[in-house]
Amino acid sequence: MPTAHPPAALLYDGPPRILRLSRDDPARSHSDRWAELAVAVDAAASARDDDASTPGVPFGRFELLEQIGDGGMGVVFRARDTNLGREVALKLLNLAGDQAEAAVLHEAQCLAKLSHPNVVALYDTGKVGDELFLTMELVAGMDGRALFARFLPTWQQAIEIFLGAGRGLAAAHAAGIEHGDFKPENMLVSQDRRVRVADFGVARALRDQINAGDDNTAGREETGGRGTVNYMAPERLRGRRGDARSDQFSFCVALWECVYGGRPFVGETRAELLTAIELGMLWSDEPLRGAPRRLRKVIEKGLSPEPVNRWPDMGSLLEALTEIRKAGERRRRQLRAGLVASGLAVVCSLATAVVIEQRAPGDGAQFVSDARMSWSAHTAIAAARGGDVAGALSRLESAEQAERSQPSSHMLALASEQVALEFERRLLFPDAVLAWHLTIMFARDEDDREIELRAWNRLEDAATMARQAPR
Repeated sequence: MPTAHPPAALLYDGPPRILRLSRDDPARSHSDRWAELAVAVDAAASARDDDASTPGVPFGRFELLEQIGDGGMGVVFRARDTNLGREVALKLLNLAGDQAEAAVLHEAQCLAKLSHPNVVALYDTGKVGDELFLTMELVAGMDGRALFARFLPTWQQAIEIFLGAGRGLAAAHAAGIEHGDFKPENMLVSQDRRVRVADFGVARALRDQINAGDDNTAGREETGGRGTVNYMAPERLRGRRGDARSDQFSFCVALWECVYGGRPFVGETRAELLTAIELGMLWSDEPLRGAPRRLRKVIEKGLSPEPVNRWPDMGSLLEALTEIRKAGERRRRQLRAGLVASGLAVVCSLATAVVIEQRAPGDGAQFVSDARMSWSAHTAIAAARGGDVAGALSRLESAEQAERSQPSSHMLALASEQVALEFERRLLFPDAVLAWHLTIMFARDEDDREIELRAWNRLEDAATMARQAPR
């Protein structure tokens, strides 16, 4: 049996398809980003379908079609159940001793009673010779680690993805089952965007065996048999038995990583990792991610060193995340309403422009478009100088939408540049980052390399200042 390394995803991850999408790209809508996600997941699922008829290696009543992962708990195969005529994820467990085997079987029996749309279904457990195996639902999609390498979700999408995983954890906790090793690799995202959590209970049953004697490694990645301590709660790092709140800590580490682009705590050893957790030494790229401060506070609570200071349960945490998502949706509706209101002002300017147009030579339609863009640019700069960040950005975004039908990007690029400079003058560097992104977008539309290059240089400086800004 092959040497086992980290716990692996129970699915087939097809050929890599790298999809890089800026979280703060104003030209992409919410639905556009979900479309990118669908493309990434479909690529993995379709590759699995292409190999559906491949003959397999006999293993009891199964045919092992291909190895799709290996980890500290065993090796995972895509397999065909010849009795039932369906494909499954078959895990050959890497066990040492009857006690560990009994523990896994007990956890598997408990998990088999749990039926939830956000939990990978456990089908069966058994032995072929001396090999103990589990068969589970085979998810057509990819795991969280692979997905986030191909698709960079917005903070809203990150919440939506993790709400699914959180519901799976909450359902298991309600049934008295702890996970013990929650991390992105154990989140499986299918083509319909449903998230399922894998490796429940089995990870907890083997955790002590896997981590015994591994006190010198903490910052290493989950490959090559190096453990998964980066997502462990501090009580588990100390070798103590955890509970559902330990899963909550691991969940918040993974969510933080997805939202802010890196794990919250950094350490080369367990001791260093524990020190970072206890001192609250949080890392993030927050200003560049656009996530609300309230979201940071919610996740921080779940990352408290002491379990008693975390959320009472997963349900409470999920309620807080749901409210933040709803608040974001309300904010988007308010912005749309603001665009409608600003549109009334544009109508007034258009009325004036139409009168002038009757006396103006040249292209009347372009003249009206220029008047409209000029008004939007003027009001955006005025809003920025008045300290109205949301107003300035919404006016530029409104102009961008109108500009698509009648190109007039040069003045909008100049206006965005003035807005960005005003934000920098007011030390609003995260907002300046967004304004510089808009400047670059408008400059590209006009193919104005001078403004674009100037904006890129200022964007780098603003991003650096945003990262250094006090929280």
